[in-house]
Amino acid sequence: VHWSSNYENVSKNIIANKFSENKQYGFKVYKRRENYINASYIQIKEIEEEIENPLTNELTVYKRVLFDKNDFVIENNIFGIELINPSRTSQQLINTIASLSNFNITIKTLNYNLSKLIQILKLKLENLTINQIECSEIKIKGLTSAKLTAKNNQNDLFCDVEEFLHNKEYIIEKVKCSFDHNSQSLNFELSNHGSLKAKKNILEFISHIIKESILEIKQ
Repeated sequence: VHWSSNYENVSKNIIANKFSENKQYGFKVYKRRENYINASYIQIKEIEEEIENPLTNELTVYKRVLFDKNDFVIENNIFGIELINPSRTSQQLINTIASLSNFNITIKTLNYNLSKLIQILKLKLENLTINQIECSEIKIKGLTSAKLTAKNNQNDLFCDVEEFLHNKEYIIEKVKCSFDHNSQSLNFELSNHGSLKAKKNILEFISHIIKESILEIKQ
């Protein structure tokens, strides 16, 4: 997010718009610091279901109330909005945050050079191994391009892919990695547009390191 001067206004509006069952939507704030808010966006939806009696053909209508919950973090930096375990209804959350700023903020997908990020992470994570790489926009000739998925469950394949695609233009879109931590081998998946997949028990640890590394690239 490009916040301009609107981060403070948005954060105040999130805190003020508390969720209650009398409202269709609202926020529940868990942590708040000067430039950081960890919260949930909760939306109520009512669904009608029709059940037909096979003997009388009579229809009975039942109403169900659903609570859509989207966990998120907003930060007053280049990361802007972080969606945690996002659902398909996350766009409503994005639209609501934009509306809280009177649409005076710019929201777009985070982009960075994944190849440079991998090189930095190799210095910070013990025995970081790249087990799978997905590349796109590989220039073959003229307007012809290709995609590549390379896998190696035993050894790091980063250098193999670089050597194979030497002198060709390409974009690394996604990597699957493993590393050692507390005598365990742990895994995560990372894309070049800011998505991170990891088990819950290491998510906060690995997310912090990746954010720090992205900031180094952006500086």
